[in-house]
Order: sequence, then C-alpha cells, then structure tokens
Amino acid sequence: MRRKPDLVFTLVVILGFGVVATGYAQSVMGY
Repeated sequence: MRRKPDLVFTLVVILGFGVVATGYAQSVMGY
C-alpha cells in the first residue's frame, strides 16, 4: 500500500479552505 500524501493534503486543504471561507462570509455578512 503506497502512501498518498498529496491526495490527503489536497482533501484537507479543500476542507479547511471551505470552513475558513464559510466563517469569513458569515463574519462579513453579520451572521
């Protein structure tokens, strides 16, 4: 079983960016 750090890293980055973007949008919109 080969390691796939790039796949896991990409998934974590996308998930983290989504959470940050959602929090930033809510903060800007006043929610």
